[in-house]
Amino acid sequence: MGRQGPVKQSVAFNLLKRFRLHADAVLLFITDHAVPFTNNLGERAVRMPNVNQKVSGNNTGFGKNRALRQRALQ
Repeated sequence: MGRQGPVKQSVAFNLLKRFRLHADAVLLFITDHAVPFTNNLGERAVRMPNVNQKVSGNNTGFGKNRALRQRALQ
């Protein structure tokens, strides 16, 4: 028989574990009013460039892009 990995944890357990590990960062908005409650502004700032990149077909990795460009220039 093959060796089995660790037992899969529940989603709730993983969330609780992550919250305990990063509690200071998760609750930072309570003590530091410069930190927003949500990350909506950051998400919006990244959304349109990312959508434009996907629409233009430029969603391959950096290494793949470099190889494709070099091949096109030859």
